[in-house]
Amino acid sequence: IPANLRFKAYPTREKVKLENKFTGLPLTVPLTSSMESAYQPVQKITKQIKSAMGLVYAMYASSFWSSQLLPRATILKGVDDTSRKMTIGFSNTPGPLKQFRYKHPTTGQVSHSLTSHSYVMVSGQLGIILGAISSPGQVKLTLQSDSSLLATEENKGLLNLVFKNIMGEIKRISALEEDKKE
Repeated sequence: IPANLRFKAYPTREKVKLENKFTGLPLTVPLTSSMESAYQPVQKITKQIKSAMGLVYAMYASSFWSSQLLPRATILKGVDDTSRKMTIGFSNTPGPLKQFRYKHPTTGQVSHSLTSHSYVMVSGQLGIILGAISSPGQVKLTLQSDSSLLATEENKGLLNLVFKNIMGEIKRISALEEDKKE
C-alpha cells in the first residue's frame, strides 16, 4: 500500500505544491466477511502506521537513495524478490476534494480539475494490482492481473465485488445518517 509523504505542512493554499513522494508499505490485512466487520482490524493497522511514521520516512529515504546509488539491475532484483512475497498490490489515489479552476495570470487561459485519472503500474512480481481513484462525486476502480492468475471474466467479477461492497457500505452509512436525523 503506498504511503504518501509530506515533508511540511503548507501555511496557505497558494503555497501548496504537488509532491510525488511515496513508499510502499507491506501490510497484512485480515480478511473479513463484510466491510463493517473490517473497520476495527483496519483501524488497528492504521494506528500502527500512524505511530510508525519514522519507519515510513526511513523506507522512503532508503528506496530513494538506493535507486540513486545502486545499479538498476540490483534494484529490479530486489523489487522482484520482495514482491514475490506479496499477494496483491493496492493503491488509493485521492484526487481533488473539490473541483477547482485556475486562471493563468498572463494568458487568461482557464484550466479546471473535475476528476482525476491516474493509474498505477507497479513493477515486480505482483500478480494482482487493485487501484481506487477518487475525485468529487466519483470513485473509479482499476484492476491489473497476470493472465495466468485471473481471466478477464474473473477480473470483472472481482471489480464488481469491490464495487458492490463499496456501494453497500455507502447505503448503510447513509441510512445510519438518516436515522440520526429522525
